[in-house]
Amino acid sequence: MTQHINTIQVYDLKPYLCELDALIIEIKDDLVSFDESIFYPLGGGQPGDTGRIILPNGDEFSIIDTFRDVLNYNKIWSKLDTKLDKIWQGSIVNTYLNWERRYNHMQMHTCMHLLCSLIDAPVTGCSISEYKARLDFDLPDPIISKEEITFKINNLISKCLEVTSKLITKSELDQNLELIRTLDTSPPIYNNIVRLIEIDSIDIQPCCGTHVINTKEIKKIVCTKIKKVSKLNRRIEISWDSNIPEN
Repeated sequence: MTQHINTIQVYDLKPYLCELDALIIEIKDDLVSFDESIFYPLGGGQPGDTGRIILPNGDEFSIIDTFRDVLNYNKIWSKLDTKLDKIWQGSIVNTYLNWERRYNHMQMHTCMHLLCSLIDAPVTGCSISEYKARLDFDLPDPIISKEEITFKINNLISKCLEVTSKLITKSELDQNLELIRTLDTSPPIYNNIVRLIEIDSIDIQPCCGTHVINTKEIKKIVCTKIKKVSKLNRRIEISWDSNIPEN
């Protein structure tokens, strides 16, 4: 039955792909699932992608969110701005990614890995948006200032570091638990496979998000906040070093 068909995660294989013709495999009111998708689903602190689809008759619908199916983690749903008639199930449609928003997420998510490389403490929380991002660390006392973080991250960005991904098995991860940076959240594991993101020799850890392929693509950042959120947690927030408005 169609509800058991998995979605090919094209955004993993081709994170810079902005357009794709895809087959609608299921429709549930304002939700559609494609056989393959360029839209990243909510997860790992990164928001779900937005965009649009164009039907064979020329009608256009906006995609306002993307997320995984609750029961089938390998199936992805895109939420439309209105209901879609089931007559379009089985149709091939043109899908278009909101690239500017996604590209900001890719840069910010990669910045979070750079920040991880500077803080020797487990991560307890993460949130990413177009204009800012933050990590929470299991860190009772601040060990670095906002000015130091700003300087060091921008310095890493300027080094033009390559960002690559590779796959390992769960058993391999179990033998290398030091790769896991999150304290309370298990790394995403799909079909016994774990995806690692590596930034040269700076940082390597399991991650399901989308990233740039070189740090030179990242805009200049500024550390805007170091905040104590609990006795053992510090929140470090960064944003673009410009006058871009917040969400």
